[in-house]
Amino acid sequence: MKRTRASANASTSATHAVSHVELAAMVHNYLAEHGFARALREFQIEATSLLRTFPRGVPPRGTKDLRAVLSEYVVMKEREAARGRAGGVVKRMLAVIDDALPRLEDDENNGGAG
Repeated sequence: MKRTRASANASTSATHAVSHVELAAMVHNYLAEHGFARALREFQIEATSLLRTFPRGVPPRGTKDLRAVLSEYVVMKEREAARGRAGGVVKRMLAVIDDALPRLEDDENNGGAG
């Protein structure tokens, strides 16, 4: 399926979702940094439409590390599972915190106004 540049840049869902371009940058840099030269060449061919958004088709080195993103995800899922096992008062406290977090993030994004 061929994607347009606009759809390639669009995030997949939520506000903090990773776009196709960001994911391509992470995969590119992971392959390059870990010496997967042949896989990198093939990826560059396959992901040309995504990588061409970067100067010379090469993502910046400062792109978040793919392994770090996956590690954060694993930690988040483990915490989520632990919350599911929490009982009584602890479970209700966590629910209150989870409900408050989006409002706090909105306040921070709006310069503290809220």
